[in-house]
Order: sequence, then structure tokens, then C-alpha cells
Amino acid sequence: MSPVRSLHFALAGAFLFCLLAVMLAPVSAAPTVTISPSVPVIMPGQHVTVMIRNLTDGSRFVSTIDVQATTTPGSPFRYGLNHVAVPFDLKKGVLSVQLSNVLSGRACQVTITKGDVTVTRKKAAKQEKWNTKFTGSPITRGVYSAAVSGTAATGTVQMSYTISGRKIGPKNSSMVFRPALRPFGIVQVSVWVDGTLIRQQRIIVF
Repeated sequence: MSPVRSLHFALAGAFLFCLLAVMLAPVSAAPTVTISPSVPVIMPGQHVTVMIRNLTDGSRFVSTIDVQATTTPGSPFRYGLNHVAVPFDLKKGVLSVQLSNVLSGRACQVTITKGDVTVTRKKAAKQEKWNTKFTGSPITRGVYSAAVSGTAATGTVQMSYTISGRKIGPKNSSMVFRPALRPFGIVQVSVWVDGTLIRQQRIIVF
């Protein structure tokens, strides 16, 4: 066999080997999110569980909990999320809180608690909106609580809690929280991984 034909056979063999290696290589399962309970209505204080599967380390994880709570215009309010169990660390973590339909010029406040550590932010609302952001340190796994207070401008106050960062920790886990809403409200949970919306679900608290 000529050297040229031998080279052709060698290249063809190498190509087939690479093709088989790619075809037989294990494919990583895509991340999935399941939110329970699956019923559309829950009672105040009932747990909501966000089950996360196949979330690899280094993935950019974003979870937003949007809340609409009924109140009386001009009256003070206090709502929150209790027992927020975060099951993994988030490097370069960011926690942001936003409020809408709050009385301009009146102070709003958010208090974040984890164990013995409590952090509070307080300032006046502008144009019926208020927001704050916690940055500069990772969000570590553990149990948190978040409480917001202020003065309502309308009959419905809207709140948004968002945590984001690069996930480090177990591949399969669950995030749990209890919405503290009275008399009733609406909670919407949204989860993104690497910029893709994986799951979004709305629950009525009544």
C-alpha cells in the first residue's frame, strides 16, 4: 500500500474514532425545577418548596419571588418571607428587594436575618417605588428571613425578592420558604439558569 493511501486510512480511522467518542460520550442532563405544592391556593404560612435537579457548579442561578399583597391605601404594611432555606452557596451573590405602590416620601424598610446576623436597610420611597441591593459577599447556604415594611399608596403592594450568583454545592437540592401574607396575596416564583427561564409558577395565598 502506498504511503498516501496509508495516510488516508489513518485519517479516516481517526475521524471515525472521534465521531464515536462524541456519540458515546455521556450527555449532561439539563437542569429541572419543580415547585410544590402544585395546587393553585395555599394557606398563609404554608411551605413552598422549589426542587432543583441537575444544577452543576458554576451555573448562574437566579430566583425571583414576586409578591402582590392586598392592603389599605395610606396604611402601614409589613410582609415577608419566613424560613427561606437556601441549599447552596452563590458566589458573587446579589440579593435585591424592590417595592412598588408605596407612598412617596415615606420610609420603607427591609430586614434580612440569618441566624444571629441581621441587616437592615431603610430609606424614603420615590415615585411610589423603593429598592435596595446587597452585594459584595457570597450568599451562603442556610436559613434566612426577609421582612419589608412601609406605607401603601394603593390597595395592592408589589414586592420582588431576587437572589443570584454562581452556584456552588449539591447538584440536587430544594429551596423552601413560607410567605407571610395576610389577609391574602399572590406569590410568583421564577427560576433562571444561565439566562434561561426554567420554571415559573403562581400561587395564591388565602
